[in-house]
Order: sequence, then structure tokens, then C-alpha cells
Amino acid sequence: MNNSSLPLAVLISAVLAGCGGGSSSDKSDDDINPPVVNPDNGNPTNPNPSNPDEGLIISSITLVNSQSNSDILLLSNGAEINLSEVGRQLNIRANSDQAESIVFELTGAQTYGMIESEPPYALFGDDQGNFNHWIPTIGNYTLTATPYSQDNGTGSAGTSTSISFTVKQDDVTDPTDPTDPPGPVDPDDISNSEHCTVSGTLEKWHRVTITCDDLFASENNDATFTDYRFNAIFTQGNLSYTVPGHFAADGDAANTGATEGTKWRAYFSPPTSGKWIFKISMRQGSQVAVDLDTNAGNAISFDGESGHFPILQSTAPALDMRSKGLLVHKKGTRYLQHLGDKSVYIEGGMDSPENIFGYSDFDNTTKNQNVGSCKGILHNFEPHHDDWNNGDPTWKGDKGKNIIGLVNYIAEKNVNAIYIMANTESGDGCDAHPWSVYDGNHRAFDVSKLDQWEVVMDHMTRKGMLIHFMTQETENNKILNNGNLGLERKLYYREMISRFGHHPALQWNMGEETTLSQEQHKAFAKYLKDVDPYDHPTLLHTYGGQWDKHYRPLLGDSNFDGPSIQIGDIPSDANHRNAPYQMSRKWLNESQNNNHLWYVTFTEASGGQAPVPHSDVTQIQRVNWMWGSVMGGGAGFEWYLKNPGSGHAYDLAVENLREFNNHWEQTGHFVRFFNDILQNQFEVNLHSLNVDNEVTSTNNDWVLSDSGSAYLIYLREGGTTNIEISNANIYNVHWFNPRTGQLSTGNQLDGIGTHSIGNAPTENNQDWAVIIKADDANNDVHPDIVQIIPINPSDVLLEPQINWKDSYSIGDQCFCDSNFDHNIADVMVSTDQGYMTVKEACALIGPGPGSSGRPKYNDVQCGNGPANDAGDEDYCPGRVDIGKDGCGHIGPIWNFNKIDPGQPKGDYTEQNGLVIIEVENTYSNLGEWLKKTNIGDHTGSGYLEFNGNTPLNGPPKSPLEYTFNVTRSGLYYLHLHAAKENLTYNGEFRTDIANDAYFRLEGDYEAGPNAGNSHGKDAPLELLKRDTKFFGGEHNKFVWVSGNHFDPGGHDNKRVAVYKLKSGETYKLVMSGRSQKFKVDRIVFRHIDVPTSEAENKNKPETI
Repeated sequence: MNNSSLPLAVLISAVLAGCGGGSSSDKSDDDINPPVVNPDNGNPTNPNPSNPDEGLIISSITLVNSQSNSDILLLSNGAEINLSEVGRQLNIRANSDQAESIVFELTGAQTYGMIESEPPYALFGDDQGNFNHWIPTIGNYTLTATPYSQDNGTGSAGTSTSISFTVKQDDVTDPTDPTDPPGPVDPDDISNSEHCTVSGTLEKWHRVTITCDDLFASENNDATFTDYRFNAIFTQGNLSYTVPGHFAADGDAANTGATEGTKWRAYFSPPTSGKWIFKISMRQGSQVAVDLDTNAGNAISFDGESGHFPILQSTAPALDMRSKGLLVHKKGTRYLQHLGDKSVYIEGGMDSPENIFGYSDFDNTTKNQNVGSCKGILHNFEPHHDDWNNGDPTWKGDKGKNIIGLVNYIAEKNVNAIYIMANTESGDGCDAHPWSVYDGNHRAFDVSKLDQWEVVMDHMTRKGMLIHFMTQETENNKILNNGNLGLERKLYYREMISRFGHHPALQWNMGEETTLSQEQHKAFAKYLKDVDPYDHPTLLHTYGGQWDKHYRPLLGDSNFDGPSIQIGDIPSDANHRNAPYQMSRKWLNESQNNNHLWYVTFTEASGGQAPVPHSDVTQIQRVNWMWGSVMGGGAGFEWYLKNPGSGHAYDLAVENLREFNNHWEQTGHFVRFFNDILQNQFEVNLHSLNVDNEVTSTNNDWVLSDSGSAYLIYLREGGTTNIEISNANIYNVHWFNPRTGQLSTGNQLDGIGTHSIGNAPTENNQDWAVIIKADDANNDVHPDIVQIIPINPSDVLLEPQINWKDSYSIGDQCFCDSNFDHNIADVMVSTDQGYMTVKEACALIGPGPGSSGRPKYNDVQCGNGPANDAGDEDYCPGRVDIGKDGCGHIGPIWNFNKIDPGQPKGDYTEQNGLVIIEVENTYSNLGEWLKKTNIGDHTGSGYLEFNGNTPLNGPPKSPLEYTFNVTRSGLYYLHLHAAKENLTYNGEFRTDIANDAYFRLEGDYEAGPNAGNSHGKDAPLELLKRDTKFFGGEHNKFVWVSGNHFDPGGHDNKRVAVYKLKSGETYKLVMSGRSQKFKVDRIVFRHIDVPTSEAENKNKPETI
């Protein structure tokens, strides 16, 4: 605690040459700048007291798990730290009873210095005993710790302690988006250990089972679940997953009903093909099961046994979630996305019956009436018996057919999610629960019942279902540890993760209609994330009207992924603040403003607009609930079912889902539209769509668009609308009937201007979804192009050649690039600067920065004439760099205002609060920057990659200058469209390098209002005006980066890049290379009043 830097001299400042970066988006590559040195001699400061106080000593040095704040081991000279065993989030503590402060110096593979004046004395600091994270680099280290008699390394110095240690190969990285290793896979290369065997489907994303057989236990003994911890660690190269295992009785309890046995089991869902290694950790000790300390308890039985197995590509059919890959919520996105096929998941699911696992064929499952809230029925699902098919799973002979049939029925309708209340004890259902005893012991689990649950969930996964796993409800949210995170709750979470966490499409919900505190919710979410190796999303459900109370405190919490929202009645006004459309927009905006974007779904509308048996979907249900849940940016919905005249709470009593057939059919149309038609057929990237209601003329629609190639319009009341098209593409209109699922082709819209989208093929007074998609044949229209004149390619006598070029464009400026052949030089032209020759006009404009990567034209004025006397410029005046089709692509004219001394001097100008810069369009010499186009999704004509220094770091090199002027004063945030690269560097695979450049802004401006010298503050003025690194990006993928990414050096020491600019001023931005292979595509300055989505709209042109 009380981390203070060593006097300017010391803090070898966090030169963790690579520490802290990891793959996390809030870290930079080395998390620091070069060492702070002693200004007197230029050397790093090294406290070396000449007269030590012999009464002051360091008694020991401890390696700490900074995730769990627990001790791992005492470090002695020559120690080895194996990251595969101890994890990657560490710290080091020096122990001394007499010291008032301790000065640390770490040298070797990383260099770091720290003064700690209060215990615990942690090398990398702490916050009241919560240790900061150190992510070590592999290599050799020496640590020296010196105790002092007074605070801040003052007073008498005691005896220094120095130890040397080695950090071994780090086989642990976050499982964000792993790739398959190269080379063939031997399908027979399986190695079991003495007691542990591999089984299952050895394919990506499928369940691979490790069963160890040696240690007898019984579910009737609490110690089986509390005092034994069975984990399996799976590694491949730099990937490592610690998977919690469970007691499996005889290994076939679903069929035998066994309660005791010698088998222990772990389920693994491998994210990559190739060879995987497993290693078993089996520990015994009091409550060791919930201890996150790797070395807690004592090693017993098959601990340490290992083996390996091959993983092949998935052969699952398209419906199976295992064909698509793990479903994750990636930072900065508002949807779930599959890691396999990269598709976005939009939910259309069933919320009722919520007690679907209150099913009579499950072992030890009965209807109880122990509390007044108990209602509903114990399910049999007999109406779905005939939906079971030969070859479908059962247990204990023919048990389970009815619930498997129900899953089949709902899957045939294309419904893609099922809500499961796993704990209804003393709640509403009073039937489904995971324990061996109802309303009693919460430390022992029913092995056979949970195995039977797994049979059903496995079938759900095969049938394309997201498993919405609800862990508790409001009536029973205090039966475990009075609502706190205690032993029983941790056991519950761990057992559920162990048994069901391998399913690729699953989300944990912390509670239905929660009434618990924000501290409890945050603790639950953190524990779920700590234990779940797959980082499944974590949600929360609460009562309608209590959204702000329970959701707002979770804003910015990285362990929480989003709300599953309940409302009462569906509002009749589709744009009501409590309707899904506006609710989506509200929580997406608020979560984005708190630097952790959620995905928003809608779980329950339980009022008068809830579906009732044998009814069709109403317009309010379809428009305001179903489609409103997505058109505002949300991610989908589920149905809550009612039957007011049934005598039961029907959400706990419905047996025959065919009673709601039309709701499932229209849900299936909805799911197919977003997950198949929009993404697969029309190749629309849902991540690129944003709310864009201003682009159409009517107030009765919602619009999502990428402002360039695709528009999705939902006409809530039918009719038609006009749309404003901002570029020269040709667009095709397609009509989707949400009632029938039929897709029809409509009009074609041609080029820039206002167009009517036409009318629906039928039912013009009903709601329709409309897709307007740019014709792929026109996708190569460059943003510089002002108009396309009709030229028949057959009239182009010769195939255009690039060496015909006489001009090129950058934004709204045309530059000459001509040798003035064919008598063009002396042709007189009329300009706004008067009459002059072509050659004089070109000289006045100047040569510009060069035509590399820019549109190239046949004549001297970007297709606008005059033509020379060779003839080809008459029939092909436009672009000559894209073949005959480019002949009619006409760019800008000469823009003499650019050179008028009375005009602003910037190359760019702020427009509507934005300064948008394509980095490749600099006038500077590129030096060690290279222009490239290899990575897709870049804007403009390419991007720049720095190829100087090393991938780790280096001094500022090859500065590139961009000048711009501002007409609107205020705060401007820096946004970067950037990509990094994961590399093997010095023999180590690294995901935390090649990810930054230096930036400084010259001119008359002030710092942001919250400027300061601590983590998260606005950057001080001196930082903004010197070369300071700005980091971000994903591996060979461009993403937007803004906010807390300005890095002056030091652990947890980032700033926000925000500038208070002045109207009428001209500024110069200088970007210099720092780490090799870092890539920059676009730079944006955004006024505080402009939404982030506007700044990061890649279809907006440069503000030249």
C-alpha cells in the first residue's frame, strides 16, 4: 500500500520491458517507458546503503497470487517460477517486522523499482492488501530488497536481501481468439496416464472428457465436494486452461443412479486443433475446493499425472453450436460472437417454462410445497413424446424422451435459446435443484441428476441452443450464505462450471428479479469469471422499474457483460423510454461511456401483452418487443408465457409448447433473418451497424446502417419512406416479411441523392424489414470520386494503363502528375484564379505528396479536363488504375483555396466536431513507415506500418506531420483505428508488443479538465506536448482505440488523450514510430458533443 516512486532517480519506473501488456486492451506493450535515470550520472538509481542498520532485516520474500491475494511460495535464491503452475497474475512481497519502508530493485528480464511505506510491502504495489498484477516476462531476475527505519526509504538502512530466480516458459494466455497451430494432426496420438484416460469427441469445441479412476468418494459425504479439488490443466503452446473437475461416482451415474465410486471427471472444450497436453491437479484439504490458490491443500492420488491427445477440426452439422465455436462477449462490442465462424449471435428464445428442469424423469426431482411461493407443476412434457426421434438420447432406458422431444420441437422452429432456472428450491417452482437433498444441505450434489441434466444440455447444444443458465431467483437468493459469496455459493458455482461450462453457447445469470446488493453482485461476477476457464458472459435480471438501482452500479465492471431486462407490459408506444428500443439505446450508451460496452437482451415481458395459448403474435409483441430488442442496438429477446385462466402460474406449468406455435414460428423467422439472411446471404457485418434514423424521411421507422454499404430499415407501421444516399453506389432493395419469413426483391437505387425505397410486395399497411445493400459490382468506388459518368466499356478502345496518369486526388484536391505530353502544357484554362495555362495551374497547385495509393486519372484535372490531343482522354477521362470500369469515375477539380494564404493552413479542417485523418495521406516522408493494404477493414487507400526499432520499443523515429484547423472550440478526444501483431520475440511468443506509437500535438491549447498524474486522469499538458506513447489494437485486426490509452510509463499509470482546442487555431499532430509492426489506419479528433459512433464511423470521409 502507499506505493511511492523512488526519488526521481529511481523508479526504474516500470520498465517492465513487456510487463503488464498481455492481450488486455487497457495495457500497453511494456506498460512503461524507458528507465528513469539519475540526472547526475545517467545511470539507474540503485540504493546501496553503506552503513546498514543490522537490526533491520528482511525475514523472507513471498511470491503472491495477485488474483486471489494468496501466498504461493517463499522465494529463495535460485528459485524457479513456472507460470504454467502458478498462473500469470503475480506479485512479490517482502516480509519484515521492523521496517517502516522497503526499497525494491528488480533487474534482469524486466527492470522495476518501488518504495513501499506500509505493509504489505509489495514490489508491484497494492491497494489495502489487494495486490496489483505483475505479468512476468520469461527469463532470469535478481531482486534486492532493503529495509529502512523511516517512510519513503529514509532513515537508517537495514541489511539488504538479494535473491536470483528464473521465470520459466509461460504457457498461459487469455483464451480470447486462439488460432490453430500449423502442421498435420495425428488422430491416433493419444497418451493416457496411469489412472486418467481421454474420451469423447476429439474435435474443436466438442466435449473432451478426462476421467481419473483411483479415489473413492460418495455424494453423501460433504467432504467429497468441499475438501477435494480436482482440476485438469490443458495446454497447447501458449494456451492454457485450468478446468475445474467434479466427482463422477461410477462414471455412468445418469443411467445407474450411483452415489459413490472412484471416478473423477473434467470436461474440456478445445478451441484449436492439434496436440493438447493435460495435467491433473488433485488436492485435499479443508474447503480446498473453493480455494483459488494453486498450491492449497496437499497433493494426493493421481495429482501430477499427465498425457496428451489430438484434436481435429469440428465435423458438427451447421445447426450444432460446436460448428460455430465458443460464444464470447468481446470487449468493446455489443453482441455475442462465435470464435469459430465469427458470426454474431442474435437471440430469439424461450423463457417459459422457467422450471424446465423441474422434470419428473430427472432423479430426485419432485414438487415441493415448503414455502408459500411454490407454484406450477412438476413437468412431464407428454405432448412432446412423439417429437423424440430414433437415435436421440435417453437415460435409464427410455427416460428423458419427452424433454428431448420438446428441445427438438423448439429447434425445428429455429428458436435458438432456452432459459433454465437451475435452482428453484424454496422459490417459485420448488422442484429443480442440483443438490442431493432439497431444502437442506447445500454442500453435496446429486451426481446422477446432474449427469442427466448434461444429457439434455448436450442435446440443446446439438440443436443450436444458447443455454441461459439462471442460478437463482428472488425468493431463494439468500438460501446460500444469506446472499453472500460464501462456501456454499462458491461450491454451487464451481460445480455448475465444471459440469456445464464446456458448452460453447452458455451464459451465466446471477439471479432472476434480484434484490441483492451491488457488492454481492460484483463478488458473484468476479468469482464466476475467476473459475470459468471459458469466460462465458455474466448477466443479471431484475424487476421492472429497478433497472437503475441494480444495473447502474455495475457500469464499468469488467466482470459483468450486460442486463437481461424484465419489463411489465410491453408499451404500446414503440419509442417509450421503457420499451426495448429505447432501453437498448440507454444501456448501450451508458455502458460505452463507462468504457465497458454491454450487450443488452430482454428476458421477460410479463404483463398483459405476454403471449397466451393459441394466439398469434400481435403487432405490439412483434414490433415493440421482438424487433425493438435489436433495432436499438440490442441483442435479442425471450418469451415469457401466460395463461390467466389456467389456475396455474403458466410460466411454471406450460407442458405443450405447440399452444404458442405462431410465436415460435415468428421467432424463428426473426432468428433466421439476423443470423442467416443478413449475415450469410447479404454479408452484413452487424458490428458495423449503428442507429441512423436521420437517413430516412418518415418517423415511423427505425434504421441501422453502416452509412455506406448497408441499411436495415424497420417500417413499424408499413408504408414507405425516402432514404438519403451519400455515395455513388447502386443499391438493391429487399423486403422481409416478419410474419411469414418471406424475402422479396424490390427496387434498385442509383447513386447519390434522395430515393424512395418503394413499396412492400403485399400487406403494405403491416410492418416490414427492408435491407438496402450496395451492389458488389460498385464496391470499388473510391471516396474521392465526385461523380460517375456513363461510359460503355465497349467504347473504350484501349485498356487503360496506370502510366497514362496525368493527375491524382486526395480528398477534395486534385494534383497534377504529368509530363505534359500531347500538347497539353500550353492549353489555356479558366480557373477561379483567372486564365492560365495548364502547366501554370499545375505549378500553382503544387505536386502534392505523391500518387502512391491514390486514385489516378487520365487527364490533368482528375477527369474534369481539358483533354490532350492523343484521343484516349476523350473516351476515358477518369481513373486509369482500375481498368475500363474506372473511365467514368471522375474526381475533384483543382482546389486553389487550399493554397490561398487567407485560408486556414491545415491540411485538414474540423467539420461538425470531427477531424478525420487518413494516415497514409501525409505530406511527410514516410521514412521507416510502410504503406500496406494486407489487412482488410482498413479505410482509405491503405494503412501505415512502422518497421523501425524493435517490436518491443524504441525512441521516436520517422515523424509524420498532420496539420488541421479548428472552428469549434472545446474538448477533443483522440481516437485511433489501429492494429498490432502477436510475435515470437527473443524466443518467446508475445501478445503484448508491436502495439504503440508516439503522439504529440503542437499548438495553442489546454489540457482536459481532469488533468492529473494518476491512473485514469486526463493527460497533463506537458504529456500532450511531448512524444508519448498511445497503444492499442488487436492482432492483425483494426479496432478503434480511445480514452485511457495514453501511457507516460509506470504500472496502472495511463491517461486519457483529451485536448481543449481553440476556435481559429491551427494545430500540428506528430506521429512517430515506437514499436515495430504497429499499424495505424485512421486518426480522429472528436469533439465531446459528438457521439463516439459518429467518430468511429469508417464510412465518413476525411475532413480535408
